[in-house]
Amino acid sequence: MLADAFEQGNAAVLADCFDPDIVLYTPHGEFRGRAQVMEYLSQRLLKYAPNLCYKMTPHDVKNYGDALWYSYDYTLDSPKEHLVGYGMSMCHKENGHWYILNLHNFLLKPDAPEKP
Repeated sequence: MLADAFEQGNAAVLADCFDPDIVLYTPHGEFRGRAQVMEYLSQRLLKYAPNLCYKMTPHDVKNYGDALWYSYDYTLDSPKEHLVGYGMSMCHKENGHWYILNLHNFLLKPDAPEKP
């Protein structure tokens, strides 16, 4: 659901996956709160939808009741760039709904050139 919403630029569905107090760490900055995260994603990536392709491969996954932690590798392709990286996320369950509380993304090749 999250990847589909992201690739299609469905901001409403994507925003509903994030906790209101989400913190997103990227090579481009730190973004706090659902509104700031959505503004960053909209300006940086969602504008390319539906020409986005996000692939994520989870690794370590730990579930502690209503909390979930996982690490992952990812690729992200847009008309402007090809990103390869890894990250970790923490989620929590509230009223039967899972929310992403923290995303921390790193690039494997942070100095890779953008697509022409």
